[in-house]
Amino acid sequence: MSLDTRGPSAAQQKQALWRLAAAFAAGAVLNLAFAPFGWWPVAILAPAALLALIRGLPPRRAGWTGAAFGIGLFAFGTYWLYTCLHVIGLVPIWLTMVLQAGLVALMASYSAALCYLANRYWLKVGATRAWLVLPVLWVLLEWLRGWAVSGFPWLSLGYAMIDSPLKGWAPLFGVYGVTWAAATIAVAVNVMLLPTVTVPRRLFALGIAALLFAIPAMLGHH
Repeated sequence: MSLDTRGPSAAQQKQALWRLAAAFAAGAVLNLAFAPFGWWPVAILAPAALLALIRGLPPRRAGWTGAAFGIGLFAFGTYWLYTCLHVIGLVPIWLTMVLQAGLVALMASYSAALCYLANRYWLKVGATRAWLVLPVLWVLLEWLRGWAVSGFPWLSLGYAMIDSPLKGWAPLFGVYGVTWAAATIAVAVNVMLLPTVTVPRRLFALGIAALLFAIPAMLGHH
């Protein structure tokens, strides 16, 4: 095999590893949106970063990227399980590690499914994918995570918005309504930062984001 043949493959592998590392970092950083930090804008920027990272990827690679995001989120976000299981519950440390790794893997499968499904059926960038599919998929998979199989609703985007203007969506549609608003604004941020997007589309995305922040206050839910 010639160097010319190996070169592009090595470059592609390096790019794939960089993408996975970036997704893992975005998931880990998302924890800063929750207590005790409460940096709620991170709950918009981190999902926006994930959506940018999976843009144009084949479905399987998008799924792995989503899994890396989920691992970063839950590996750092469920650190307290170690105290509950090992320190308080006296579970052997090896079993604690196995149980915690299993939970993280299970939770990461939801973000992997989100990214895989988005790119499997709506790979082409467009209004349907951006404004309808991605936010609804995010809400659906958070709901499934909270009620099916695991029953583990922690670290949902809506819970990070308790001190943000988006909290006003909660009286209207509950925590999943807040999640939907945050995910839609994440899409808007993603659209606004695309280099190929026209000025009218950037302004439209900005208008959508501003409207989602403003509606709760207009209805008196703030």
